[in-house]
Amino acid sequence: MRFGLARAVAALVLAIGAAVAPAAPAAAHTTADPLTVYPPIRGSSTWGTSTLR
Repeated sequence: MRFGLARAVAALVLAIGAAVAPAAPAAAHTTADPLTVYPPIRGSSTWGTSTLR
């Protein structure tokens, strides 16, 4: 019975970890989003400015 209890506790810890892990990036996104400039500042992008043409 002790082995079954240990397995149940381990499964519970993994389930809680899987539920909590995605919450951290989602919480950070709400504070990071207002810092982004929309639309992008003209000339600030590095897309299409390669010198390897």
